[in-house]
Amino acid sequence: MKKQSNHIDDDNNSTLIKRNILFVIAHPDDECMFFTPTIQHYTNIGNEIFVVCLSNGNAVGLGKIREKELVDSCIDMGIKKENVYFDQTNNFEDGMKIIWDTDLVEKTIHSFVKQTSADIVISFDECGISGHSNHISISNGLKQFIKNQSMATTTSSSSSSSSLSNRTNNSSNLNKEIKAYKLETVNIIRKYIGIADIPLTKLLSYDENSTQTFIATQLFPPSSYSPMTKHKSQFVWFRYLFVFLSRYSFINTLIEIK
Repeated sequence: MKKQSNHIDDDNNSTLIKRNILFVIAHPDDECMFFTPTIQHYTNIGNEIFVVCLSNGNAVGLGKIREKELVDSCIDMGIKKENVYFDQTNNFEDGMKIIWDTDLVEKTIHSFVKQTSADIVISFDECGISGHSNHISISNGLKQFIKNQSMATTTSSSSSSSSLSNRTNNSSNLNKEIKAYKLETVNIIRKYIGIADIPLTKLLSYDENSTQTFIATQLFPPSSYSPMTKHKSQFVWFRYLFVFLSRYSFINTLIEIK
């Protein structure tokens, strides 16, 4: 079946504007387990997609294998090989209970936003979909990044002639508006009712000015299945179930980080 993706809400008809979209993930396989409908949407309308992975998932010594698997998965999803990045600082150790330093996460996001000329940054929300500490750490860093960008822009606009403003602009402000969105965490029932969550999501009240919802309409197998098969080291039985039963294979609700 042909891959398709539909959007319920889109930010000011952004389908007409080509943008650089940066996905910040914690581990190889996050991109297809959680973000497939969004990646598919932005790929289909011709945007340039970038993925930065802060950890290579080396908790059991498979880091190099998982790096290749992520690249292969991204290629399967229509993302260029050269648009897939890994953090090289070793600051972000893979682990369910490991909390990453918010300042380091923010600094890394800033660096890759600058490197990719990103217009939009997408990652996890404060619950991290699965409650994973690494996911939540990225959420905290991204929120701080957006807060500091807003402050830098305000300072630059109100005091553009001062030397302090110039220093702020050079070190923090990226000289354009960066929008960021977090992937909504839903309760466990909605999480595992798969495509049945689509009509429920349509019935819920979301702020149309700050929310985007993307749908992947391929049912069997879900659109996330093919890229997930590239993650051979991780594709065990419970991930098969996740791919077929999770609402994240079919629908993503993104909320703007203000």
